[in-house]
Amino acid sequence: MTRGEQIKTAVETLRNGGVILCPSDTIASLSCDASDIQALKRIYKIKQRPDSKSPIVLVSSLTMLEAYVSDIPEAAYQIMEATEKPTTIIYSSVRNLPKEVMAEDGSVGIRHVSGGFIKDLIDRFRRPIISTSANLSGDKSAVRVSDVDPIISKSVDLRIEIDEYLDEPSSVIKFNRDHSFKIIRK
Repeated sequence: MTRGEQIKTAVETLRNGGVILCPSDTIASLSCDASDIQALKRIYKIKQRPDSKSPIVLVSSLTMLEAYVSDIPEAAYQIMEATEKPTTIIYSSVRNLPKEVMAEDGSVGIRHVSGGFIKDLIDRFRRPIISTSANLSGDKSAVRVSDVDPIISKSVDLRIEIDEYLDEPSSVIKFNRDHSFKIIRK
C-alpha cells in the first residue's frame, strides 16, 4: 500500500471511530479522533491505563491549535518556532475538546507536529487526534510499530508501519493561566 493509500485508510478508520497504531513524531502511538470519547475509552482499555491520565492531543497547524486553545501565551509561540525537538505544551485555557481528554485541572497537553506521516494524517483528517505511547501502562514505550506488544497490535483497527521515529518522547512544558510556565520534561 502506498503512503497516500495508508493515509486515506487511516483517515477513514479515524472517521469511523477506530483506533490506529502508527508512528507519531516521536515513538509508536495509539491514536484516535480527539473528539471521539468511545475511541479514547478503547485506547485506555487497550493500554490497561486508568482514564485519570490524560492523553496528548496532536494538531498539524497553528490555525488548528488556535481553534482549541483560547489563550496561547506568546512564549508558547516562541518555543514552537525555536525548538526542533517535538514539544508538548500543556495549556490551561482549552475549548472545543471533550472533558475526557483534559487533566483534572482542565488543562490539555497539545503538540503541534511539524512533519512526517502524522502531520500528513492530521492535515488530511482536518481535526486533532489523540496520541499516546503504544504500550501497556507501565511498560517501556515502543519506538517502532514492529516492536509494539502483540496484545496492543491485535487490539487496534489499523496498523500503519512507516519507519519515521525520533526514538524519544517529546519535551513537555506547562503554561499556567498567568502565562508563567514550568518545564516538566526536557
